[in-house]
Amino acid sequence: MSPPPEQGYGSLAGLIPALELMALYVAAAMHDYDHPGRTNAFLVATSAPQAVLYNDRSVLENHHAASAWNLFMSRPEFNFLANLEHVEFKRFRFLVIEAILATDLKKHFDFLAEFNAKVGDEGVSCIDWTNENDRLLVCQMCIKLADINGPLKCKELHLQWTEGIVNEFYEQVRVLS
Repeated sequence: MSPPPEQGYGSLAGLIPALELMALYVAAAMHDYDHPGRTNAFLVATSAPQAVLYNDRSVLENHHAASAWNLFMSRPEFNFLANLEHVEFKRFRFLVIEAILATDLKKHFDFLAEFNAKVGDEGVSCIDWTNENDRLLVCQMCIKLADINGPLKCKELHLQWTEGIVNEFYEQVRVLS
């Protein structure tokens, strides 16, 4: 366990290597790409093609990652990673996919328990910033917080998102009935 550098305290930019931080930004941009407006549970219950393709596991998250990467790799002008070494590219892709998969709410409490075990009850962090897995866990928590932050938005925007989600759920129930 190494303490965070004093200079970078409170900022991920001072604690996480640039490649990992960029992967987090890209994952945030990709994490809901091509969202069909349905939940994982609905897609599994209706045996939707995506559910079959991804074996009923993190269906939407796998779909978002795969679809976004397919678009990204479809045209050379989209590939801003072309100059990365092969090993760096593989690491980057792994980090992006792992961050996107972390947004599956079915796994929310597993991530929360793992993170809380690292952070500790007394606020004493056991995050080892030199450990790739610890940094990945922090990035996964960051994208999860960004993904479920609706109640923290201004009231008008929060109500718009809430209405959209309620309508999505209502429509799913209507289709299943």
